Amino acid sequence: ERGTQGYSIVTFTITDSGSVENAKAIEGYCGDPQGPQEEMRPCTIFNSASARAALKLKYKPKIVDGKAVPVDDVLHRFTYVLDES
Repeated sequence: ERGTQGYSIVTFTITDSGSVENAKAIEGYCGDPQGPQEEMRPCTIFNSASARAALKLKYKPKIVDGKAVPVDDVLHRFTYVLDES
């Protein structure tokens, strides 16, 4: 509705079952994601939606010595771009 584009970076833990927990947005930027980095400005408009979306992600768990283990501090970037049509 606002015509805003940008991205949000979320950190989270992948559990031993492959689900996501403790999702938290750590930074967000608005502007033109395809343009020069200098044109991006800090913003929080996408942070809560990105943290909620991260909780829906599913991964294959990391296997160490034949056993699934959790992985902390995983980073994921959610990009929000307006459709040209």
